[in-house]
Amino acid sequence: MPMPTTRKVRRPHDAEPQGSAIGLLFLAGCPLFLLVFHGSPAGILAAATLLALLGGALSLIRKGQLVQQAYDAAEVAYRPRIPYKILGSALIGLLAAILALSQFDTLLMPLGLGVLAMLLSIAAFGADPRRDKGTDNPEVVLRKLAADQIAATERALERIVQDIDTLDDAELTSRTDAVRVAVARLLRALSSNPAELRSLRKPLVKFLQMLQSEVDQLSEHWADERRARARKRYLSRLSAIARAFEARARKQRDLIAGDAFEFETDLLLDRMPHETAA
Repeated sequence: MPMPTTRKVRRPHDAEPQGSAIGLLFLAGCPLFLLVFHGSPAGILAAATLLALLGGALSLIRKGQLVQQAYDAAEVAYRPRIPYKILGSALIGLLAAILALSQFDTLLMPLGLGVLAMLLSIAAFGADPRRDKGTDNPEVVLRKLAADQIAATERALERIVQDIDTLDDAELTSRTDAVRVAVARLLRALSSNPAELRSLRKPLVKFLQMLQSEVDQLSEHWADERRARARKRYLSRLSAIARAFEARARKQRDLIAGDAFEFETDLLLDRMPHETAA
């Protein structure tokens, strides 16, 4: 009976053997230090140049490994703009070709050895990712769009609460923050169905625009004789705008499974003592 197979999960420490291989490859270049003991300026310069070439190659490969780890761990990722591992392997091939020049009379063999060294390096450390990952998966794209929508809404609501807080009115701040918390929780409840959350994009934008407009009007009249009227209007409009958005969100109830969504939508105005606002 065949044994069940398990899928290996890639973890950051999976790259440690390759990191060790890089260290061993650097040690393999240590004989280049022998050129220094020739005592001639040319030998010292040659050793420094070759060691710098080797160090640059290994540094590029290590950078490519880190990029690869981040790429593998991400659900959605774009291919690297710079192929670090291939560039590092190319430098190793160049180094091998330069070292082989003194051993052959023609360029053909050094070039062949350089290409071989480059290919062996790519075989050992792998090539860089060559395509985008997850960007063609509609489900993943919708989840990302939903997360971006929720984050942008939360930032906009936080700015509105901060604007109200500058007026130094505890009730206004408390009531506005209650709406912020309720709307954020409602959107997170809807996030289990990104397609339906996306259908609320236009109502949500309108909700934020109307709320910001009311905040601007309140701030405009806060320092004059219309302050009391503007304050009463804001509280009333805050309640009305929240109710309108809640009504639109409730139209999605039948498409969302579970009672959590109903609970979250009830939070919108049940958390607000709107009866006293009017």
